[in-house]
Order: sequence, then structure tokens, then C-alpha cells
Amino acid sequence: MNNWTDVKLNGNIGYLILDRAPANAINRQFVEEILNRFDGLSNDNRCDVIVISSSLPKFFAAGADIDMILKFNRSESEETTRFFQNSFNKIAQSRKLTIAAINGFALGGGFELALACDYRIAAEGKYVLGLPETTLGIIPGAGGTQRLSRLIGAHNAFKMIAAGRSITAKEALNMEILDEISEDENFDDFVYNFASKIAKGAIRAKEFAKAAILQGVDRPIEKGLDVELKAFLGAFSTEDAKEGLSSFIEKRKPNFKGR
Repeated sequence: MNNWTDVKLNGNIGYLILDRAPANAINRQFVEEILNRFDGLSNDNRCDVIVISSSLPKFFAAGADIDMILKFNRSESEETTRFFQNSFNKIAQSRKLTIAAINGFALGGGFELALACDYRIAAEGKYVLGLPETTLGIIPGAGGTQRLSRLIGAHNAFKMIAAGRSITAKEALNMEILDEISEDENFDDFVYNFASKIAKGAIRAKEFAKAAILQGVDRPIEKGLDVELKAFLGAFSTEDAKEGLSSFIEKRKPNFKGR
């Protein structure tokens, strides 16, 4: 690996930290390293929630490496773009809950990485988010057209992408692209507190709910119900389900253990 990323654990919160100066520009080697680190956290039983963040003070990730794109022929472009799509899709489809902690510019591939996460939270600041690819004569290719349209609707996504429009964090919050903006001066504390809230309770049930939604949302309702049944039975078989149901009957607070 190129040491463009780092990982750490704080309790049951895992952090994947982007650190490719000066702006966390996305290229193939960087995405390979991100995915490798992500897989490590995904397979770590100590980790219940994964936060993707940046060590660079003004950038979450500022788009694709343009020099890389210019050097591609058509077949290289197809193969690398497919790799980006598959890599970000692995993050989106991860069993574990994920958070993009956006502390600065999130553009192009960086914004697509954030869209692949379950939650997006942001620091206050003078920066923008968006998919400006059409201003360069191309379009988003790492899931941006698909995930943004599913998040805010096809027409709103089309208007934003076709115009190459970038938006502030407050605009993104109003459009429900972001879940929260930090008013805390210490964004790291805000991120940890947000992640801890997500990790509380019956975390396995939350994971099964995520799987049911992701695997069923684009299927006919009959197929979606089959997906839901499978996920329900998976959640029902956990120790946490027995604890949660028993605590309700016994009128006490549940003691969930993530099993």
C-alpha cells in the first residue's frame, strides 16, 4: 500500500482516514487502498460502525485524478471506471453501518464515495459538494448518477449533474443529502458522538434492516417481501432479539450485546 490511508478503533467505532495530500484526489491505487482498509474494518468483530473521514483540513476528497483520466484509452477507462463502481458498491453494500464524515470539499469521485455511505455528516465551513463532471465534458462514473438520483429523485439529480452544480453543506442538508451539520467546534467529537448513537442498541437488527432495504428496494414487492422475510429470520435468530423481546415483557431496559 501507499500509506495514503490510516485506520484506528475508538471503542466499537472504526475509522478509515483518507490522507493523500494535497486533496485526496481519487485514482485507482488510492481506491484499492481504501477498499483494502475498509475490508479490514468490515472483518474486525470489534468494529460495529465504520467512519470514513479525512486527515486533510480542507478536503474530504476533491474528485478524480484528472491526469489519470487524460492518459486513458477507451478500454482502460472502461476497466478502471468499472473498478471504481464495484469498489464503492462494496462499501454501499457492506453489512456494517457506514458514515462519511465530510470536513471539506467533496467533489466528483469524493462525493460519490460519500454517497456510498449510509450516513453523511459534515462540518460547517466554506466548501462545496457536488458532481461537476459535465463541466469537463464527462459524467460521473463511480455511482453518482445512480445514488444521487435514488437519494433526491431523478429530476433533482439530473438538474444538479447536468449543470455541474456544486452546493454548500447547508444546501445539501436541505436537500437531505446530508443527515446533519456539526455546530460543534470540534468536528472529531461530533463525529464520534454521532457514530456512537448509531452503534447503540441492537446493532445486528440494524444491519439486517439495512440488508433488507438495499436488497429489496429495486425489486417487485413480492421479491422484496421474500428478502424481508429472510432478513427478519436472521434478526430473530440473534441473542439480541431474545434479549429485546424478553426485556419488553419483563418491563426492563434491554442489555444488547451485538450478538
